[in-house]
Amino acid sequence: QRRRGGFLPYFLLYDAVVLVLIAAALAANAAVATARGRPSWLLWCYAYYAKLTWALLSLPYLVFTVPLLGRALHRARPTGYDKEGQLVPMLSSALMKAKMARDQQRRQAAELQAERLLRVRDDDGAAGRSSIVE
Repeated sequence: QRRRGGFLPYFLLYDAVVLVLIAAALAANAAVATARGRPSWLLWCYAYYAKLTWALLSLPYLVFTVPLLGRALHRARPTGYDKEGQLVPMLSSALMKAKMARDQQRRQAAELQAERLLRVRDDDGAAGRSSIVE
């Protein structure tokens, strides 16, 4: 039986453990540095090295950028925004072409309907004028 989220919870657990260890190391270094009277700029160096270490230990997340492997790990579907601003699943190129063709047909049908209405109005107007003149 598959778990929800694929392997993503394991990655999040890994990241939480790394964050706690780095924060503990940073706190310990800061405590030792202040107890020994080291300059304050050294604390900022420790913070920079902690950030760098966290970035380097985030390398396992690179597997999510591999096209087929990333989708297998998290199974999330790509999404985008439609014209109304709603978040919707992305369409494949075949579905996009079909939607564009359908929209084009609807536009053409609407234009034909508008032309028919104009003709009916013009015919009614012409008939009304001719009956008044006679």
